[in-house]
Amino acid sequence: MGFNFAKTFEESRKIYESVLQDDNIGIPIRINKNNKNLSKTLAKDFEQTAIRVQNQILQYCLQATFSIATLISQGDYVEIFDLGTKITSNSVPIKQGVVYSTITADPVSKICSILVFNATAIRYRDKENYNQYGEVISVTPNTKTGIPIYLEKATYRKVDYGVGQAREITATLYAHKDEDIQWQDVIEYGDQKYRVDNIDDIRKNNLIIADLSNFME
Repeated sequence: MGFNFAKTFEESRKIYESVLQDDNIGIPIRINKNNKNLSKTLAKDFEQTAIRVQNQILQYCLQATFSIATLISQGDYVEIFDLGTKITSNSVPIKQGVVYSTITADPVSKICSILVFNATAIRYRDKENYNQYGEVISVTPNTKTGIPIYLEKATYRKVDYGVGQAREITATLYAHKDEDIQWQDVIEYGDQKYRVDNIDDIRKNNLIIADLSNFME
């Protein structure tokens, strides 16, 4: 009688899932802010490391391991909670991030890299209102608070985006595309304001990468 691989894998999955469900081991997560898409990841695998994004080395990334049944994909928005948290619509995450890597899997688990946001920002934008002749008749302020971002101070560099568009880039911002950050928005973090001078939209993982320059009012 031959060895039953399918049965062995199924038993291993059940054991792995039971370990993850232990409130002292499995870290609760919510995927895409969906209270029905909840999972857990192993604490011992939840360690800080580094990844490369668009030739930038980002130091705040987590390697996460999930059960094989977890519905998670590259580009998903992830909220991370304290051990033992019973997630509800009112639960507050301790970390937020986006699945940057592709998902790798073995017969028991899924593994991915999560870029963890390291700051919370405010976004300012002026919306121009036009009349029937295409003339600007008023400007409406549009402000969004509490935007989770990864902000990295850039090595000083001057970038020319075209005639009269040279900027001294002082920081790089990474955010999920759903946060609606656009060219020429003003981003406030701490006591510093920046202007968005260029955006690179990496659609495969739902990341927005933006060059920022200091903004003076």
